[in-house]
Amino acid sequence: MVGGVLVERTVREVLPALEGNKQQLVKLIENLNGQMQSKGRELTEYREKYNIRLMNEDEKAARESESRTRAGGTGVLVS
Repeated sequence: MVGGVLVERTVREVLPALEGNKQQLVKLIENLNGQMQSKGRELTEYREKYNIRLMNEDEKAARESESRTRAGGTGVLVS
């Protein structure tokens, strides 16, 4: 029974098809992962080339520089 429908196929007929589908899916996933990594590198290169920053990156950088100036101090101890 497949999806509520009774079919006349045996495991011997169905199993090879399922294994073939599984192999194709594995190859497809590997291909898509490679494409995703390639596009990620392209995006990073483009952002660096044109100095593009996201708003939350600017806020984060501003907070980091602000915390550095506060923590830096003058290094003088007064007692």
